[in-house]
Amino acid sequence: MPFKTLVNFSFKHTCGILLVFLISYFFITKDFNNKYDKVIMAEGHGYYAYLPATFIYHDLTFSFFNEVYPKYYYPSEHPTKEFITEFDGIKLNKYYPGVSLLWLPFFLLAHLLALIFHFPADGYSDIYQYGIGMAGIFYTYLGLKFTKKILSHYKIPIGIQALTLSTIVFGTNLLMYAGVWASQSHCYSFFLIAAFCWFFIQLIQPSNSYKNYALCMCCILLAFIFTVRPQNIIILFLLPFFGLNKSNFIAIVKQNLFSVFSMIGLLIASLIVARVCYYWYIQTGRIVLNPYQGEHYYFNKPHILDALFSYRKGWILYSPFIAVGLIGIFFFKENKAKINLLLFYGLMIYIASCWWCWTYSSTSFGQRIYVDFYALIALQAAVLFNFLYERRLKAIPSAIALVIIPFTLLQTHQYKHGIIHGDCTTSETYWENFFAVKPIAYYPIPPKTIIDKEEVVVTFDDGMNDSRTNRAFYSGKNSIFICKTHLISEMKKMALPPFLLSDGFSHIRVTSMIKSAPDRSKNEHLIVDINRNGKSISYNSFNLSSYIYNDKWTHFQNGLVIPAGINPGDSVTVFWKSEGLDIDTTYIDNLKIEFIHTDKSYEFSL
Repeated sequence: MPFKTLVNFSFKHTCGILLVFLISYFFITKDFNNKYDKVIMAEGHGYYAYLPATFIYHDLTFSFFNEVYPKYYYPSEHPTKEFITEFDGIKLNKYYPGVSLLWLPFFLLAHLLALIFHFPADGYSDIYQYGIGMAGIFYTYLGLKFTKKILSHYKIPIGIQALTLSTIVFGTNLLMYAGVWASQSHCYSFFLIAAFCWFFIQLIQPSNSYKNYALCMCCILLAFIFTVRPQNIIILFLLPFFGLNKSNFIAIVKQNLFSVFSMIGLLIASLIVARVCYYWYIQTGRIVLNPYQGEHYYFNKPHILDALFSYRKGWILYSPFIAVGLIGIFFFKENKAKINLLLFYGLMIYIASCWWCWTYSSTSFGQRIYVDFYALIALQAAVLFNFLYERRLKAIPSAIALVIIPFTLLQTHQYKHGIIHGDCTTSETYWENFFAVKPIAYYPIPPKTIIDKEEVVVTFDDGMNDSRTNRAFYSGKNSIFICKTHLISEMKKMALPPFLLSDGFSHIRVTSMIKSAPDRSKNEHLIVDINRNGKSISYNSFNLSSYIYNDKWTHFQNGLVIPAGINPGDSVTVFWKSEGLDIDTTYIDNLKIEFIHTDKSYEFSL
């Protein structure tokens, strides 16, 4: 196939090629043996629970989740607390069930396969995880298809379409929510909003003979948008951008609203919304309510700059292609389009930044809520790219993609593996770990939150004893060690400072340099034992193996929040312990133990 033909084929089938890449990414990176790397997780538990509750357990109290959860996930005392809220003496799944309706075909297929091939048919085994993973990729693919249609409507050349779509997938946090955490709502909202915008464009085209069908689809899609994430109906504010005005609005009402297609669309839309009310009624006896009881917007406390630029959750920092999309607003030809877009983004960003938890939890890579509107970001970036192409600056868009895509892939990998912390990243930890690709043992505490701090540093160079060695050391002349015949290292015991309280804001952080090999350190642990009168009251063990990659000195850090019940006068003992199964020695040097009390500035209160 000639090169030019191959390029044209690739441009024409960009969405299909991206689909193949997304599926490959999913299977290459997903590890279902890791209880922290499931597809159905975090907020996704709430969205998904409607399906097994309805079709397997027939239990809309969701009590079954407490029994099935320990089979597949990390330990939790009350698993349903992730999505069940309580108010006025009633319990309710606070998450809207719209996504579960989109998942239904994938869930039923997974359940059928589980029954046929005798997999655990409990709704959460691997076959269901794969099903939801494929659902996320499938709806992302549809979102890309509709985004491509929108770009074509705006006469964006096919090469720019391919470049823009590739960058919106691999150069933003969309990849995280399409290929890693597909049980969150964002890739589905991305599809719904892209499809809604496309059908609305068709609805207002004077020459379109399928306006009734377009209006039908707009009604259905708007109902889905509302029942997936109600805040996203803000997309209605952008209808003037797509061409809505007084005259065509009146024409649509007169000519299309009462057609058979439109009535069918309104009926289906009503049923989709009624499904939400049905679930609420079954759970609470109420048809209309606010499921996010006690959670609020604080419109007098916006976090706009934090939401856009902060190391903690900056939308543009973690998805820099967004800056290209936002700049693209100024390259639309009509001033009213620019004004409409600026007002829309200003309102959307302001409202989102006023939510009580403006970071949107540790499961938000950057600002995940904006993923829903990436069809618009793609259009705006494509308009800018097209402007550059028309002025013979073709190298700039390609250069932007070549820089942004690897950078974002690196950050996505780092976030997935905990190198970028979910909710406590600071400038210090961000730049210290900038090029890291393997998991790093660190316990982040934002420096600006620290009120009181004491630290103890031990270099083991003040003398030699049976627990020390001079065979290997990071600095100085000695280190401590553990091995098959020396199971417990030298211990460091000290009293807890009086400023440490059982208030959730007091920490013990231990840092050291470790030298070992990964195949020999899997049975070795850092121990932080809080004791009273010689008896352990809080024994904490941290495994070394996940963070040891070679037989070289490695930075290791871990820590814990002071648990409830700790009193003044209690002490802590820090040491390393081997289970005796390793065949070689692990060395420890430059021990630092920090006692830290922080303020509440990184916490959220309702």
